[in-house]
Amino acid sequence: MKITVWIEVGSDDGKIVESLYKSLKPDNRGFPPGIRFTEQLKSNKLVYSVEADEKSLKSLRNTIDDLLESLETVERVLLGEED
Repeated sequence: MKITVWIEVGSDDGKIVESLYKSLKPDNRGFPPGIRFTEQLKSNKLVYSVEADEKSLKSLRNTIDDLLESLETVERVLLGEED
């Protein structure tokens, strides 16, 4: 059994989406065994796919948590928001 999670991030401002993509790209490698990660930049949308086998569910959850935290951090910086 495999589980796949898709995360799509979009904006009317393509520059923000492209900046998110470029900011996170260096971190999106070196995943644990059992995790398959892909990313695509499509005009104003960034699409992530994270796939795990049944033995890697905890790693899948941790990978998704890390990705969401990183997206939130970069978004705050790009939009000039503070906590």
